[in-house]
Amino acid sequence: MAPASYTNDAAGNLGPVTEWHFAITDKWVRTYMSYPTDNHASIWLAACRGGSAAATPLRDAFRAVGAEMVSGWTSNVKGEAVLAATSFLFDRLLGANKVVPPATPQRAFDYENCWTELRSRGLHRHPATDEDGNATTTDIIYEGTSGDDTFGTFAPSIAYVLVSEITDRIHLVGLFGNPPAGEQQVLVGGIPAHIESWEPRKIVASIPRSGDGAAGDVQVLVRGHRSNVRRISRWTLTGTYKMTEDGSPHVIDGSLTIVFRADIGEYRLVPGNVFVRPTRYAVASQDSEVYLEAKGIVVSDCGLGKSESETWHGSGLFPTYDPTGPYISVVYLSVDTITHDGGLAFAIGLRDLNAFPLKDTIVTCEGQTYEFPIAPAPPGSPEDPQYFGSPLDERLPDGSAVTFPLPGGPVTFGDDWAIPAGTMSSTLEATWKWNSAAAEFAPDPQMAR
Repeated sequence: MAPASYTNDAAGNLGPVTEWHFAITDKWVRTYMSYPTDNHASIWLAACRGGSAAATPLRDAFRAVGAEMVSGWTSNVKGEAVLAATSFLFDRLLGANKVVPPATPQRAFDYENCWTELRSRGLHRHPATDEDGNATTTDIIYEGTSGDDTFGTFAPSIAYVLVSEITDRIHLVGLFGNPPAGEQQVLVGGIPAHIESWEPRKIVASIPRSGDGAAGDVQVLVRGHRSNVRRISRWTLTGTYKMTEDGSPHVIDGSLTIVFRADIGEYRLVPGNVFVRPTRYAVASQDSEVYLEAKGIVVSDCGLGKSESETWHGSGLFPTYDPTGPYISVVYLSVDTITHDGGLAFAIGLRDLNAFPLKDTIVTCEGQTYEFPIAPAPPGSPEDPQYFGSPLDERLPDGSAVTFPLPGGPVTFGDDWAIPAGTMSSTLEATWKWNSAAAEFAPDPQMAR
């Protein structure tokens, strides 16, 4: 029987309100308690001196029966201190944003990061009184190791999403644990995505090129627990291409419908209000369409009733990805999420000159015929190229990223991340004109990150 609180009686005297308390020992824990390994249990002792040297046998007992971590207070502790520390830490492990809410919603973080934030706010240490009535402090401590294969987080958490147009897959980076296959789920636009691989900090899932589940909100579910939401933004850029030959009717006309997808939202690496605002790169989706057609004929008089002709002809669709085909179109977008600037680039790649669909056929005065492929010139500046990197944010061992130049031009995004209408022309007499493209599923500043 012990005091639970104190109150004044009818005479105004302060007296205890008692209640029954039940105590357990380390032997009781070892005899009657157990924690399966896949539960990744963490024990919080909300009792005075639960983290003291005297309580070592009790903490050891919890770990001996399967608990991966045990927390406790080094000295006497009051209920408000326990509530402040516990509710704060559990809030951060859940990404609930209800206790000491951050300035902007925060995703769930792992135990080590949440503990660091707890200490940075001083919630690990509180005033206390020792057994002799002297003022002291009490600290909350923990024993055990958190990590990918042990106790780490209460909810899945996505830092960011990368899009691979080459493989029609997305790479999710964050904290996901090691749940059984039947308890793993990734949603894109509310549609389940097929999971290709699942690691504690990275998930790879396949998505369609268009339609439902191709862009929009991305969320991970583990045992029914939902992660924060990230967004795959999408732009559909329509426009025309033209390459002319000075002083002749020869021309290559084209129409371009280019689809880009990328997660361009800021994100946190650790709890707090310091954000990473990345530069993202996107390559045209395989759902894009680039159509080019060559046309025009020039006839020259050779005299004696003979003539020479040069004819541009042929047309075709130029895929944005074809590892074995004779030709491809290379279209890239960069997005600097700090400055809202970026770059666009468009070029044609040739692998097999003989199979190239755009031809220049020359018939000489002597009646001989020669045929050559016509390489469409890039509309961007070769002298002042734009630089692009991998959409998968691939890094060298030292952490640096590889970038490569492509003839292109700059673009400045609107506040809503729309791409404004624009024109790109080069000294090679090639021009690309495009219409404005809204950013479908633009980042939401109210989403947890």
